[in-house]
Amino acid sequence: MRATTLRPILVAAVLAVAGNAHAQSSGYVAGAAFADIRAFGSSRDIVYYGGTEDDSLSGTAAGGGLRIGTFLTPRISLEVAIDAAAKKSVDVSNPYYILATYPVGGVPEVKASTEFLTVGATLGYHPPTNRRVHFGYRGGVAFIRGVYQTPYPGYYALAAVTSSIALPPPYPTTIYPPPFTMVTERQLSVGLSLGMEAAVDVTKRIAVVPEIRLTTFSRPYDGPTVFLIRPGVGVRWTF
Repeated sequence: MRATTLRPILVAAVLAVAGNAHAQSSGYVAGAAFADIRAFGSSRDIVYYGGTEDDSLSGTAAGGGLRIGTFLTPRISLEVAIDAAAKKSVDVSNPYYILATYPVGGVPEVKASTEFLTVGATLGYHPPTNRRVHFGYRGGVAFIRGVYQTPYPGYYALAAVTSSIALPPPYPTTIYPPPFTMVTERQLSVGLSLGMEAAVDVTKRIAVVPEIRLTTFSRPYDGPTVFLIRPGVGVRWTF
């Protein structure tokens, strides 16, 4: 009789625990748009052209992302985010090119560019609140695929500079313009990802989420430290 009496109680307890676990592990999906603010340290590739004053590929581009997450507890969430940012081109000063071509014609534009695809996994902490605004603080790891395009001088560039210096005017037209080659590098890096958000409830399941995220990493081969600062806003649907 005692076992028969306890059995319904045990079943009810298991169902209650399962119900709580299900409530805690509710999932969500979100889309976001952001500004990709890129801050590079000194780049040896660009220093080769412009001297030590150029810090290279820093700039701002637009981007968008997808977030998929789940609440492990009411305060802790786990999220995977995929962010893609557009290509950004910057002007690169080149004293060798200018020296070789200025006596003959105008100074052409030389550009370098970068674009990034980031996949990150973060844990989030969400402090308790009784309002419609829910704050979150995130930290985790990010995998960054960077595509770097850099102009390199061709074989005749040095000969053109030498001829321009050695020969008196008029300068021979055969040295204009020195050829340049665009070199594309694809690099995979691992970095640290931090973030802060403020989810504003619109309905029970939909929220608008202003956010700011920071990813920092170093390029391979002792490259510069790179910071990707991404303020943005997203729309989240909880299911």
